[in-house]
Amino acid sequence: MSHSMKNLETRLNLRLLNRTTRNVSLTEAGQQLFEQLFPLYQAINNEVDALNDFLSTPSGLIRINAPAVAAEAVLYPKLKPILN
Repeated sequence: MSHSMKNLETRLNLRLLNRTTRNVSLTEAGQQLFEQLFPLYQAINNEVDALNDFLSTPSGLIRINAPAVAAEAVLYPKLKPILN
């Protein structure tokens, strides 16, 4: 992450972080950038989290080839709860 920040500072030609051997803090420019970008970062995270709904919700078509007796006796009772 420190390399990414250093690259960003180089690209902007602006110091965003004050660094010492014991501490890292935002410069005034870094604080301004943080305040502007943080709501956007939160929105992106919320949208990515919302995509998890696709992972936990089964969807799509299932085709099973089986003899009618096996489908009625074994498969249908197991599949009945998810057929809707």
